[in-house]
Amino acid sequence: MIPATSLSFLEDGQLPVVSAKNQARLVFTRVKKYERKVENRGIAIKYVMSGRLKLKVDFRAYTLEAGDFLLINDRQMVEYEISSQGEAVESLWVYLDTESMKDALDRMVRGMEGPVVIPFSMQQNCPEVYQQVYKAQEDPLGDYLIELGEAVKSGQMRQADQSVYQKLADRLLVSQWQVFEQIQRLTSAKLSTKMELYRRLCIAKAYIHQHLDEALDLDTLSQVACLSKYHFIRLFKEVFGQTPRQYLIALRLESARHMLVQSDKSFHEICQDVGLKDSSSFGRLFKRNYGATPHIYRRMHANQA
Repeated sequence: MIPATSLSFLEDGQLPVVSAKNQARLVFTRVKKYERKVENRGIAIKYVMSGRLKLKVDFRAYTLEAGDFLLINDRQMVEYEISSQGEAVESLWVYLDTESMKDALDRMVRGMEGPVVIPFSMQQNCPEVYQQVYKAQEDPLGDYLIELGEAVKSGQMRQADQSVYQKLADRLLVSQWQVFEQIQRLTSAKLSTKMELYRRLCIAKAYIHQHLDEALDLDTLSQVACLSKYHFIRLFKEVFGQTPRQYLIALRLESARHMLVQSDKSFHEICQDVGLKDSSSFGRLFKRNYGATPHIYRRMHANQA
């Protein structure tokens, strides 16, 4: 049984989060400086709420911005680095023990009809997750991480019981099942080739998010993915159901929609912020996607700000 007190807080000046045990834990961190190297136990989820977290997992470097999370498998070596000159970096660190992950997989399989082909590799009786940077707003696990992070930060949640970890494990497997379904859409024969192509596509996808306000073209994105332009477009649509241009436009429009409701910026400023330089084109695209002009949409949702 997971103890109800397995939620802890780490502020600057306190001891680092280190555990050699395979146990479920939830840790909220608010720190400006942090360095540590440790072998991970169980499945770890690092979700950044504000600021930037740099880390290496088995010598592969990752940078997590606000709204990103990373999955780390059992017994991987992790090096953390936080060095902020401004506001402290806020993050939620989730540790799921291997037994909880195995139980979640058993629950998932029992709920399915007919013969089930499990897409996960197993490591020490624990499903192995696909390690990459994920966007919380685009992921079923990410939705729950956002909810948890806000509850912990606001003080509404002071303890984490077994139901919290069960929900995290269940959501994680749903998320990973979707990832492996995306990987299987690639037409390459070998699974190892599919995994590598998927990794490159995800790097380009993350690049779009990180440079949303810049002029992005297919030449740049295909170079980021280390693919020819033709193959990049074809593979991106195979996996994500949209061309890179369609994905970029949809992302910019969604960011603009959010800013219309949550800020008092002018339409012209919003266009600049999301990389849509032509405000009249922005208005037409927005109305086509959301059924109202930006001005009317803002008035309709003014009470949500």
